[in-house]
Order: sequence, then structure tokens, then C-alpha cells
Amino acid sequence: MSSSPKTLADLSFYQAAQVTTWLNLDALPELGPARLDSGTEKRLNDLTPHSLLGNQPITDLQAANACLAGIWLWHNGLDESHTISQALHNRDGSFWHGIMHRREPDYPNAKYWFHKVGTHPVYPAILEAARSIVANAPSDKSVTRLVQATDWDAFRFVDLCAACCDTGTALERTCREIARAEWLLLFDHCYRQATGA
Repeated sequence: MSSSPKTLADLSFYQAAQVTTWLNLDALPELGPARLDSGTEKRLNDLTPHSLLGNQPITDLQAANACLAGIWLWHNGLDESHTISQALHNRDGSFWHGIMHRREPDYPNAKYWFHKVGTHPVYPAILEAARSIVANAPSDKSVTRLVQATDWDAFRFVDLCAACCDTGTALERTCREIARAEWLLLFDHCYRQATGA
């Protein structure tokens, strides 16, 4: 991805009705664990990569499974997302795995998985999105340092999430907005890989 999508409509998956029916894109993901709604869990249990992506031909099944891991994570199904992402032996699987452990919260394990990610093609777009979010948020030195870096620092973001999780502060809201951008950009990347878009 050469640049960050400017709007939701710029995301590859945004027009895929099968995908967007699973998402409330106005919601902010929690930084920590949250309850998986039992009705949603029942529906998700029947979801497969093929049914999630609908009529899109799947050209990369691992990427399609990464999308499934992401959907479970969006709905707070940390254990289910973990099972899927742990079976994906690539940087996308490691990325979802890292997010899941960051939310668990198991911060050292999250950092382990982000270390396994190494560099990722969505990191520049995440940094760009984070800069935009921070520009419109109350000033905080710790988050300002995050976005002044030349590269996205997943480890520093883990530390920020650890510091503000469940505090109800402006910093927590900013981190949740960044986490949403991170999720959307990673999911879009996996969707593109899965469908050859």
C-alpha cells in the first residue's frame, strides 16, 4: 500500500457487503479484553474465509484466514482469533497475534509477536494515520513521541496501550483510535492479499 486510505471508501474491503456487515466501523476497539457477545459468537462460529469474503475469489487462503482472525478480534473473540493467527506462519499472522496479546493483556508476549512481524507493509500507513489522529487529539508527550518517529514503533504502541488501558483518559481514546486505524489497515492488507485486489 503506497499511501494510507483517506476515507473508509478507499479501503479495498469497504464495498464487500459480506465483510462490512460484520463491522461497526464507528466503534473503537477496546485496548484490553472485552466481552464477546454470545449471539455474535454463534454467528461467527459459522463463518469461514469463503463466507466472509463472499463472492470474491480467494487467491491466498492464509491471508483469508488472517481476515477471519481479524474479524474475531474485532468482536472481542481473543481466544478464537489466537487459534487462527497462531496457525499462520507469516508476518500477517504474527501481527494479528501481537494485537491479540496486547489486548489480552500480555504485553511481553505482544512484543514477542511484533518482533516476529519485523517490518510490515502497513507500518507506514499506520504511522500516517496515527499522525493524523494525534494532530486532532489533546497533546500528550508519550503519543507525540510515537508519531514523531520516522517509522512505526509497534513496541512503543504496546507500551502506550499498557499505560492507558481502562483509564478513561484522552490518551486511551487516542490509542483506541490508532488501534482502529491499525486494525482497518491490516485487515485491508490481508483482504487485498486474500482476493488479489
